[in-house]
Amino acid sequence: MQRPLALAALALALAACDDEPVPATLDLSWQTGLLTCAEAGVSTVRAELYGYGAAEPVRASERLCSDPGLVLTDIGPGDYTIQLKGLDDDGCWTHVARRDIDLADGAALTVDLPLVRRNRPLYVRWPFENELDCQGNAISQVHVRVDVEDRFSYEADFVCPGLAGELPTTVPAGELRVQITALDAQQRPAALGRITAPEDIFTDNPCEDRIEVRVPLTLCVNPECEGERPR
Repeated sequence: MQRPLALAALALALAACDDEPVPATLDLSWQTGLLTCAEAGVSTVRAELYGYGAAEPVRASERLCSDPGLVLTDIGPGDYTIQLKGLDDDGCWTHVARRDIDLADGAALTVDLPLVRRNRPLYVRWPFENELDCQGNAISQVHVRVDVEDRFSYEADFVCPGLAGELPTTVPAGELRVQITALDAQQRPAALGRITAPEDIFTDNPCEDRIEVRVPLTLCVNPECEGERPR
């Protein structure tokens, strides 16, 4: 009776092994459009693989941008997000690619991703030229309008006494125009400001996590700023 029991135990062990997930492999490559890596200013590519809802990558690896790609191995089956970060010579994150993928048991998936310039949030500061704050100038709210050439426009309102705010949208690269109208407690225009910035504001200081612009506000002379224009 010992032999049948031993065979049954072996069969159960083999069945348990069959139920274990088979690791998957992810073969990654990238391209920088019509530009070479050097022309795009990308020196290194860092690949990060994130599980669903995870804050830290489950796999990460780096290669020179000029390399043909890289391979991530020993990945459990499941849903993931793969993110590529293109880094310049100073290690600043300038380009990005991202895709959601589904890895099955034992899959060997090949993915080619386009690296595009990373969009950073636009942070606007509005100091008053008289150096007083919102309360000192009797301002309760500011209205911000952002235009990029003739192809993008966005408006947002911010509550004072804050003297800065981050736009809750992505702004495309191009010649940037920012106009700000400060409103008093009765929602009447009381101060104005305006700046125009060249397109390279989107590529300057790539190590910063956001793009900052400063728009000084000048109090209006006429009631409700009638007939006045931002500088």
